Amino acid sequence: MLLQYWGINISVDDLIAALPQEPLFQDASGLWHGPDPNHAFAGSPYTENSFGCYAPVIADTVRKFLPEAYVLFDASGTPLPFLSKKKDMSKTEFRCSSGQAPGCGSPIPVCPGT
Repeated sequence: MLLQYWGINISVDDLIAALPQEPLFQDASGLWHGPDPNHAFAGSPYTENSFGCYAPVIADTVRKFLPEAYVLFDASGTPLPFLSKKKDMSKTEFRCSSGQAPGCGSPIPVCPGT
């Protein structure tokens, strides 16, 4: 996990435990419903049938674990080529992006940079 790479001692389970989560439910007609994925993880991160959440939920959760000098920016919508060309890397900033490359559907921090 990127946080561990940068020396922040946190496990995936600690991060998941801090993640806002709300259950999915099925109505009488069989349709599935859940929370707004901008505000909470829909379902459980431990099950295949969950719907997940968007990058802001992950970013807000990660911020809870960052030392005071660290900053996390949600770079959702930023083209991957722009993020990958950043040359001035810093141990004090993370960028979080989702869905910017083929097969990248997970809202996870993808690169530290300034």
